[in-house]
Amino acid sequence: MPVFDMMETYLVKQLKFPPSFTLRFVARTLFVASTMIIGICIPFFGSLLGFLGGFAFAPTSYFLPCIIWLKIYKPERFSLSWIINWKCNSSHHGKDFL
Repeated sequence: MPVFDMMETYLVKQLKFPPSFTLRFVARTLFVASTMIIGICIPFFGSLLGFLGGFAFAPTSYFLPCIIWLKIYKPERFSLSWIINWKCNSSHHGKDFL
């Protein structure tokens, strides 16, 4: 899984731990235990995850398609379609923070 890979890479490269089964086992167990403790300590954790997930995925639904369209079609800068696309992009991005 990417989270575990990133964590183990950081431990090996930055903190100079030797790569081993023990490192993988301890790092993954501590990660799962810490997330479990956070989940138990915060009674509204499910609702909080829903809020954070929506907050994180809304930009991908509105922001990225506009940027991808601009990259693919490459409209002339400051043309009507370019301006409309950036206005839509900015308005959706602004709504994400409200």
